[in-house]
Amino acid sequence: MVTPDDPIQIVVTRGTRAQRLEALARIPAGADVSALHKVAADKAEDAAVRSAVIVQLAKRGQEAKAEPEAPPAVRAAVTRATQVLHAQRLVAGFEAGKPTERLPRATAAPALPDAPAIDVVGLEAPEVRRVVAATAAPMRESPHVVGLRCAGAELALVAPAGRLDAAKLLRTPARLGQVAVHHRAERDAWTAPFDVLTEPAGGALHIVVVDERGRPRFSGDAQKARGGLRFSVTAVPGPGVAPVTIEGTLTGSELAITGARSDTKAPAARAPNPS
Repeated sequence: MVTPDDPIQIVVTRGTRAQRLEALARIPAGADVSALHKVAADKAEDAAVRSAVIVQLAKRGQEAKAEPEAPPAVRAAVTRATQVLHAQRLVAGFEAGKPTERLPRATAAPALPDAPAIDVVGLEAPEVRRVVAATAAPMRESPHVVGLRCAGAELALVAPAGRLDAAKLLRTPARLGQVAVHHRAERDAWTAPFDVLTEPAGGALHIVVVDERGRPRFSGDAQKARGGLRFSVTAVPGPGVAPVTIEGTLTGSELAITGARSDTKAPAARAPNPS
């Protein structure tokens, strides 16, 4: 039964742009979004709403089409949606331990040795439940949760205890866990937009944290250590990205962050070389 408050109905029936975009963000996971394909393909639609619908469908694993002469915003949305769908296939391959492609390699942006520390925190049980609920279903089996706080940002690493096995990680590509983000500007909510993927690399481990578009956001490696692994990951350079270094250990099934630091701002953009 459709009600006036049904977010899909609000998107489809053409309220104001603000109402429709707000409703789009409220569609629950697992909802039947087939009605949104008509909005995505409608040439007479508001380009902003149409673009948002195309990306939202991609986040739910569904591809939407657009005509070649679509507005620039719509074409950009199709490009982003294509990246999202490709990233989903990448993550699914690592989830199954049989990736169809190698992990991307990325340039490191380590924090300076004297950069401010990132606090490693234990979250209260109610908050842990909210974090875990925001992650993908495979992450919810006996989850190990580590909270991180830095300069007003709050993150949480979620890794199922069954995946914290150094010997297995050194043999088989894996989706180790997810990184959740606490949003508090407009609403108090957690999302899990980042996946932690690992790949054996000649007796060591290559680690990449990718966003929903498959772009590396953190990259690093792990080396064998007594009882398990010692790892280090750093931020990947990008516009507005501050250098970050996170170090830790995996001993038995215990994942620990032993050091984390972040510079307070991103480095200034380098001027082009005139030569």
